[in-house]
Amino acid sequence: MIGRPRSGPVLGVLVLLAWPLAGCGKKGPPLPPLRPVPARIATVEARVADGRVTLAFTVPDRNADGTTPAALARIEIYRVGIADEDVTTPAGQVVQPGQLRGTIDVRPAEGATPPATPPATPPPAGAPARPAGSAAPMPSPRPGDPATFSESMAPPDGTPAPFAWRYVVVGVTGRDRRGQASPVVTVPIGGAPAAPEDLSLSHDAQAWRLTWTAVEGRVYDVYDVTAGETPPARLTGTAVAGGTFSTPVQFGQRRCFVVRATARTGPVSIESPPTAAACATAEDRFPPAAPDRLIATVDGGVVSLDWTAVAAPDLAGYLVLRAAGVGETLRPLTTALVTGTTFKDPTVTPGVAYTYAVVAVDRASNQSAPSPRQTITVR
Repeated sequence: MIGRPRSGPVLGVLVLLAWPLAGCGKKGPPLPPLRPVPARIATVEARVADGRVTLAFTVPDRNADGTTPAALARIEIYRVGIADEDVTTPAGQVVQPGQLRGTIDVRPAEGATPPATPPATPPPAGAPARPAGSAAPMPSPRPGDPATFSESMAPPDGTPAPFAWRYVVVGVTGRDRRGQASPVVTVPIGGAPAAPEDLSLSHDAQAWRLTWTAVEGRVYDVYDVTAGETPPARLTGTAVAGGTFSTPVQFGQRRCFVVRATARTGPVSIESPPTAAACATAEDRFPPAAPDRLIATVDGGVVSLDWTAVAAPDLAGYLVLRAAGVGETLRPLTTALVTGTTFKDPTVTPGVAYTYAVVAVDRASNQSAPSPRQTITVR
């Protein structure tokens, strides 16, 4: 289960600054073999949005001594609160001791034997249960998998500003044998940029296009909020500079998007409130290209037409147009669409000049411009 809370301060502040491994001493009698502990989680990134912080990291895939498989039963997340003139520096007044905020159970690697683990600690008294009918927890990660942990950023009541939380993440195996803690991630409260302005949404035949007023030096993330999921799907793998973003369009589907400005310092990203959602249903109003290289020939009183196929993913077929005489109005020769790139017209009269053109039609009934005309006299 991901994010199982545990109560009570369990470690002092120093655990957030270092989690030393066993040291070495003077020479002595042979020691029993060391029991492996998980390798250190080297990188932890934090995203702050809507009053919550989400930590993202990769579960260790080996032990601290480099051996595999990883002896890993769970990941523990600790935090400490600080208030100071500059919450981004190591100095600060501790307002809450190091506290275990949650755990992430880790499944053993494929083919590995699960490490022995103590019985799970029950949640604290009065902790809210998962509502009936709510979504089940995400499957526990395996070594080497990405993992996340999320919680509220609210500071303790009466805490002076500025305020920040500091987090570390550590792997645990066996009966509370811990590896070295991750680097400390300092997450300040406040300082979110303003939401982008003037968001607009349009589309062409290939893509949705979002535009907004960009601020120099700022980057932005785009989210799909069509389904109302929490958290919404982020479309920008990397935050984009400037005020434009495109994503593929599918006709007939309604899509909704929001944009957030992102302020990033080291591994911490703080996002602005979202813009108002921009929503639209994509309509296919875009005709295919006109057919090209129309050729007309006569053989035995029958006019044969041949043209180059149009490359359109939603092409439905072609209409053949004809006029009896030069300069006359072209009219459809048949009502049914031609699905190939050839057509034979036996309904001609010897001695009459006929002018032909071909039009491409897509599944939304959009018609292309006519192909170049071809005029031929039946002999």
